[in-house]
Amino acid sequence: MQEDESYLLQVLRYLIEFELKESDKPRRLLRRGTCAFSILFKLFSEGLFSAKLFLTATLHEPIMQLLVEDEDHLETDPNKLIERFSPVQQEKLFGEKGTEKFKQRVQEMVDSNEAKLVTLVNKFIGYLKQNTYCFPHSLRWIVSQMYKTLSCVDRLEVGEVRAMCTDLLLACFICPAIVNPEQYGIISDAPINEVARFNLMQV
Repeated sequence: MQEDESYLLQVLRYLIEFELKESDKPRRLLRRGTCAFSILFKLFSEGLFSAKLFLTATLHEPIMQLLVEDEDHLETDPNKLIERFSPVQQEKLFGEKGTEKFKQRVQEMVDSNEAKLVTLVNKFIGYLKQNTYCFPHSLRWIVSQMYKTLSCVDRLEVGEVRAMCTDLLLACFICPAIVNPEQYGIISDAPINEVARFNLMQV
């Protein structure tokens, strides 16, 4: 098992060198998620026991809190928020459509949802910080290899390389586990309804 892990890490390092480094737009390539490096990284991290431990330790509590507490869609787009209600509900909640009062009440609900999301996101960030000590060593190694390799490329600014490392950790590792926690074994006994799934996606 250890040999397989070492081999895959070397393949990932090779792909950083010869796929990402050689690309004209490596960040776009990474974010698309269809390049060999992205696919292998996803498969590698999903099969890593230490990654599962980290995700469970980090995400179980805030996800359970979200499932227990939230009853409404935390929509932050005013137009989409209005569409979630029938004309009768709209009038009851916001008043007559097209009036200043209507716009003001819609904005108040948007502001309330944004405030709730900020609180939720801060909880997730808090748990991420709290559990950095158990972040998988092999994933840390891959991120450091990416940074070392790509920061030597003249056409790439250091800020973009850092952003790529962030993309790798968030878009390819942490965010998929937040959106589909049951698939990652983070929660097993709590059903996720449509509202909760939407709010996890918002987070």
